[in-house]
Amino acid sequence: MEQYKNEPVKNEREDKENVYFLYSFLIKAEENVQDIKTLREGRFIQKVDKALQEGKADSLSEAVDFVKKELEGAVYKELADSPEEAMEALKGVLEPSGRHYLDTREESFCRAFLPYVEGVLLAGLRAGILPLSWWRLVNYGFSVEPFDKEGKEVAFPYRSVSDMKKKKDRDAFRLLVEDYYSELETTGSWYHARGGRREGEEDYSFRPYPKDGFTAEEIASQNSTKDEPIDVDALYESWEWELELFLPFLIFRFEESLYYALKYPGDEYKRYIESLNVREDWDGNYGETDYSYGKIFGEEA
Repeated sequence: MEQYKNEPVKNEREDKENVYFLYSFLIKAEENVQDIKTLREGRFIQKVDKALQEGKADSLSEAVDFVKKELEGAVYKELADSPEEAMEALKGVLEPSGRHYLDTREESFCRAFLPYVEGVLLAGLRAGILPLSWWRLVNYGFSVEPFDKEGKEVAFPYRSVSDMKKKKDRDAFRLLVEDYYSELETTGSWYHARGGRREGEEDYSFRPYPKDGFTAEEIASQNSTKDEPIDVDALYESWEWELELFLPFLIFRFEESLYYALKYPGDEYKRYIESLNVREDWDGNYGETDYSYGKIFGEEA
C-alpha cells in the first residue's frame, strides 16, 4: 500500500551552491569577515570621495559624516545601493570557496560519508522509529512493507547493505540514503540561515547543529513563520522531519565532517569520517532505552 507519493528532494547545482556558499561563510569565518570588511571599507572610501567631488561636503570630515548618515538604516547600504546588489557583492567575495568545494571535493566527501548514513538509517529502520522513511523505501520498490496483512508491525529484515540480495531492495535503499544526504544539506543550511543558534551579532564561530537536537515543539516553532505555522502533529506526517526528530546526531556528524572538508585542504575530513562509529553515536542517543544498538540488532537477550 502506497502511503504517499515520493517527492524529489535532490539538490541541484544551484541549490548546492547556495548551501555551500553559506557553509563556507560560516566555517571560514575569519577569512570571510576580513574580505567583507575590505569590501565595506572600499565602498565607504568611494562614497566619501564622491561626496567631495559632487560638493556635498566642504571637508574630509564633513564628507565622512555625510556618508555615515547616508548609510544609516540598512546593513545592505554598506555594501551596495540595493539588497540585491549587496547579495551579489557578497557572492563575489564568498562564493568562490563554495564553488571550489563543489568542483574539487564534494564528490569524494559524499562517497566517504554515505556509508555512515547507511549505518544510521539501518539502525533507525530496525528500531522502528522511521516508519515514513520505510514507506518511502516501499514507494521506491522495496519488497517488504512495515506492516503485514493483519496490520501488525514487521521487523526490518536487513542488518547491512550486503544482506540485501534483491537488487530492487538495494536500489531503493540507495535512493533513500541519497535523499537523506540531500536533507542533511537542506536541514543543516536552513538551520544556520535562519540564525536560530547565533545570539550575538558579532559571533562568527561555527557551531554545528546540536548533537542531541531539539524537542518536537522546538522544531515546529523554529521552522514556523507567521504565514505558515507548523503544528507539532504535522511533524509526524512527513518523512523529512524524521531526521530532526530522531536522528539529530546525524546532522551533527555531517556538519562536523563538513567543517574539516571546508576548513583544511588535506585529508583531515577523510580521517575524521573514518573515525565515526555508528554504534557509539546511536547508543549516545538511545543506549539506555529499548532502542539500544545491541537490542535492535539482536545482540542482547
